[in-house]
Amino acid sequence: MSRTLSEILIGIVCLVGGFVLWATTQEIVTPVFELSKIGVVLMFVGGGGILWALISAGRSSRGRRED
Repeated sequence: MSRTLSEILIGIVCLVGGFVLWATTQEIVTPVFELSKIGVVLMFVGGGGILWALISAGRSSRGRRED
């Protein structure tokens, strides 16, 4: 498995896990922090990871091209 594909898969797992955490813990109250807000942060981290992997893959493929 290539590095780009593994980074995209990790981003997808974070994105889906964050969504599930956000969707299922709206009414759960914990004393330290809200689990739904952690889900939102995980969604942003996952989306950013996917975006970063795609950008870095585009840069590396553009560098290999010889015109």
